Amino acid sequence: MCKYIKANSNICGVLFSENGDKELLKRIIYISHELNIEKWKKEEKYIDQKLFDNWYTFTAYGTIAVIEKWVNSGMKESPSKIADFINKATEAVSKDFY
Repeated sequence: MCKYIKANSNICGVLFSENGDKELLKRIIYISHELNIEKWKKEEKYIDQKLFDNWYTFTAYGTIAVIEKWVNSGMKESPSKIADFINKATEAVSKDFY
């Protein structure tokens, strides 16, 4: 996703600006919601749906915030560096979560 954002920086710059469509961002992040919930439920069978939903919301909005900051600061870091940070942060939270 970060590579796509960088490659389409003009459009994404508008999307992540103060005048951007925040609802569209939410819809984009939640596209994979159900797939991720099902995956996590298979890995951790003893966690309830509400807990998974809360965890997904937490990680999704954190991801949006990191990407928004990256875009609005001129995307100086590489897409892979931003993606690695998001993955490491998500993994670190999930280790404590379970």
